[in-house]
Amino acid sequence: MSKIKQNKNSGITLIALIITIIVMLILVAVTITMAIGGGLFNYAGKATKDTTIAKDKDLIAAAMGSWNIEKYTGTKTLLEVLQEEFGEENVTPISDGARVIMPSGNTYVVKDDGTIAKKKIINTDIDEKISDYVNYDCVTGVNSTLLSYESPSTLNGHSNQTISVDTTKDGNNKSIIKWRILGKDENDQILIISADPIAYTTTENGETTTTWYSFTLKGNIGYLNAPEELNKICGLYGHGTYADTNKYTYSYNGTDVTTGGKSVVVEDVNRIQPYTPAAPVSHTYTKNANDGYIYYDGNIGTGYIKSFSYYNEAANAWTVLGSGMSVVLLGARYDYTIGTSDNKQIMMRYYDDTTTDSSYWLASQTIDCTSYGRAYYSIRCVNTGKVTLKWLYYTDYSQAVLSCGIRPVITLGPDVILTNQDESGVWNLGIAE
Repeated sequence: MSKIKQNKNSGITLIALIITIIVMLILVAVTITMAIGGGLFNYAGKATKDTTIAKDKDLIAAAMGSWNIEKYTGTKTLLEVLQEEFGEENVTPISDGARVIMPSGNTYVVKDDGTIAKKKIINTDIDEKISDYVNYDCVTGVNSTLLSYESPSTLNGHSNQTISVDTTKDGNNKSIIKWRILGKDENDQILIISADPIAYTTTENGETTTTWYSFTLKGNIGYLNAPEELNKICGLYGHGTYADTNKYTYSYNGTDVTTGGKSVVVEDVNRIQPYTPAAPVSHTYTKNANDGYIYYDGNIGTGYIKSFSYYNEAANAWTVLGSGMSVVLLGARYDYTIGTSDNKQIMMRYYDDTTTDSSYWLASQTIDCTSYGRAYYSIRCVNTGKVTLKWLYYTDYSQAVLSCGIRPVITLGPDVILTNQDESGVWNLGIAE
């Protein structure tokens, strides 16, 4: 009897063991499923990343602590302090601070106001997409009061000129104004440019006519205010969805307005060409005390001119060059023909979808110094297929009245990315997650 009882107990123990193993296997399977599907590993990875970011920010904050002391003594800038701490190769300047690459591999944007933010790595392949079209709408949802500006004669030197954004919509209820990718700025934000100089359309008897705006500048007033006026006009186009609407601030009739728009400048075209201009050259103009003529770099000017008025930046005023006096001006004229070897160059040279040279101002001032005995205060432009300049004010008091088109550049928001291309190959925009 005792033997039979022993075998019975052994049988029960074996069954219990098998059941226990099965239950354990089920528990293991459930645990693995929860760890993978439930995000346990993701949570662990995120915690590690968060710890790394926190350590990086602590190190940057410590460096900025020393800068807070340095800035009161005026001995070092934020950029210099960060470069000393993390290496010049890892710290680069941006418009309002610095970009820092830490040993962890993470990149941070450090602002002059003390904020530290980890930078998302986005838009790494934008250079490959320059000249592609992009779906940016500068009209839909924008308050109409932000879409028009009258540039007064007191600022452009010529006349009161009203520029209004064309609000015409296409069949999909979107703005008809086309935009193309220009590149990205120092903060890795996407830059786009109007496919054409700005225009307005009118429809009569079913026929649509496009008229290009021609903005006129005159003389020394036009020269001094050209960059600001061109930027304000282009700012009208920087209020659309996905624009960095806090990028720039302009004053419209005494009211400050923020926008993501500005005018194209010569550096934009130089980068696309590409073209590296020579350094500006100093030239000395002297009014000879004996004969009264203007001398250029020690030699009498070939124009035998006796009048010379230049812009005195220190006094913020136009100043007449007196007898026996000299002034040094930086001459920075250069001209070149924009190429046609790729779509990038074509974008900067021609009207959209044509081989007709376009014409538009570049919001860039320069001085053309000549041996004639006078200098020319000028605004750069693209004209007849070339990067060149237009003389607005001559130092012998002559003034010119000149016109050109206008071409806006829009900075898109810091988290804006290209998502996908539609059936026409135009890039759609979205926000990085």
